[in-house]
Amino acid sequence: IDWTNTLIIPLPTNVAQAQEVIIDGVAGLLIQSKEDGQTLGGETALLWERDDIVYVLNTRNVDEKITLRIADSLR
Repeated sequence: IDWTNTLIIPLPTNVAQAQEVIIDGVAGLLIQSKEDGQTLGGETALLWERDDIVYVLNTRNVDEKITLRIADSLR
């Protein structure tokens, strides 16, 4: 890992869960809020980097598959 070019995102496991996903051919991070250990349909954040630009998409009460489709459609 090149720590000079790595964005560290501290994520308490009792507050949110994260998983790596593919967005328009590049790796991204899908973060979903939790309450009492359960994933909510509530808030989702999606982060990815393309061409030296970091993108963030935040949704509320939107299914994760739809959030991923929205991100894939952005140009």
